[in-house]
Amino acid sequence: MILAVVVCGVTACGKSSVGKALANRFRVQFIDADDLHSNENREKMRRGEALTDKDRFPWLDACAEQVARVCGEKEDMDPKPALAVVLACSALKLSYRERLRMSASKVSTSILLEFVLLSASQELLKERLRARRDHFMNPSLLQSQLNTLELPSEGELHCRTVKLTKQLSVEQVSDQIAQFLSIEYGLHLPY
Repeated sequence: MILAVVVCGVTACGKSSVGKALANRFRVQFIDADDLHSNENREKMRRGEALTDKDRFPWLDACAEQVARVCGEKEDMDPKPALAVVLACSALKLSYRERLRMSASKVSTSILLEFVLLSASQELLKERLRARRDHFMNPSLLQSQLNTLELPSEGELHCRTVKLTKQLSVEQVSDQIAQFLSIEYGLHLPY
């Protein structure tokens, strides 16, 4: 089994920062889904227009293809569970998470996507947005994303929530996720 961790959540929750830290911790590749948006999607978000499912689906498929490509390179290396890649991707709704799972499994049925949804208060998210520089996402879209967000239900497998606070550093959140992965999948923590 090849494991891909998807760090997800609304804008400014820290997906990219936590994802990079986690990938560095396990010495695996990091993919930022923001880099896979079409120019049209980026322009819409820059203008403060929320993406539709029609906008999102090709992007989600591109994310899954990138994850599957990296996982495919690791597939024959070891029979025990191995973490191959960390993806930072909003994956706000169950249907988006299911689409990522389905698209990745079309390439290989041995890929398991483990979703970690970063959850934070609206106040903390707004504070982070005010501090953010040089990002295409218009801060006015935060409310739209919060309205779209579907927190994982108890029945959603391989998806858990990590509650963020102002006091938690990126490293602490990454450590929390790494500890879970180590226990759940027997992954060796490099340090």
